[in-house]
Amino acid sequence: MKKINVCHNIEEYIYLREKAFFGIKEIVFDKSFKKEKMVKILLKEIEENNDDLSSNMMLALGDMYSKDFKILYDEKKSLFWYKKAAKKGNLRAKSSLLMKTLMANNNKEKSVKAFNKLKAIANKDTPYIYCNIGYCYSFGYGVEKDLVKAYEYYELSSSYRVALFNMGLFLFQGNGVEVDRKRGLKLMDKAAKDGYAYACLYLGQKYEKGAGVNRDAMKAYYYYKLGARLGNGECMCNIGHLAFKDEIPYSPDKTYYWFRRSAHAGYPKGQHLYGLLLIWGVGGDKHINRKKGEYWLKQAEKNGYVDPDKNKK
Repeated sequence: MKKINVCHNIEEYIYLREKAFFGIKEIVFDKSFKKEKMVKILLKEIEENNDDLSSNMMLALGDMYSKDFKILYDEKKSLFWYKKAAKKGNLRAKSSLLMKTLMANNNKEKSVKAFNKLKAIANKDTPYIYCNIGYCYSFGYGVEKDLVKAYEYYELSSSYRVALFNMGLFLFQGNGVEVDRKRGLKLMDKAAKDGYAYACLYLGQKYEKGAGVNRDAMKAYYYYKLGARLGNGECMCNIGHLAFKDEIPYSPDKTYYWFRRSAHAGYPKGQHLYGLLLIWGVGGDKHINRKKGEYWLKQAEKNGYVDPDKNKK
């Protein structure tokens, strides 16, 4: 499968959305590609194309405006386009809307109704919906929490990388099944190699901290780098940390490079650390740019980063 790290045009975005989308939180666009222009292209495509294609375009717009994907955040517009796609029969859009209802609703009756609708639209060709059902059983959304059933649904949808990761996580932690850390790690490793960025982040953190596995900075680096290739800003930031702590082959430029990439990927902590590097000049005077550093510190704060040292005396 072709790997896309950066979207240059509408075709690459649609490819990524349809083929490699799940698990990718940050979608990176090159500077020449305007997101607002992309919206206009999608709207034109919706007007000119048949129902199947136009519903996928509506779904893409719903994703673009969703807070989960950090492209053009506007939750009202996101819901509008998900609903339009759902009316066209798009099952992914229906599933997204039902999951939003389940995760945000404290009304038991509405939650149960949404869960039953989710089960009704699931079939063997929609593993992502089976995975969502498993997720509901995992946390008790619209149904009684049942880790055994959650695992069963993840197993049913194991062709889908997110479900594969969840199976591995359950085996690793012994949730609803007998603990089998070796098989759990194997499944999570496969999910990471299949392109699930969160699996890369999770495994990287396990090996960096030595939590349930032998501590191994180079293995952590390996998984973080897989996640970085998928555009995950937190993985990029963690590589910068490893380099800064001299736990992987170190150079000041490498630390600077990974924090910069993390900042541009939209990860708030990465933005904060990149700002500090620019102010401190880590890697030599050539990197000092206080004005730019202050800009990134403000961006990090704007995006929700709270500096743990800010209120220390």
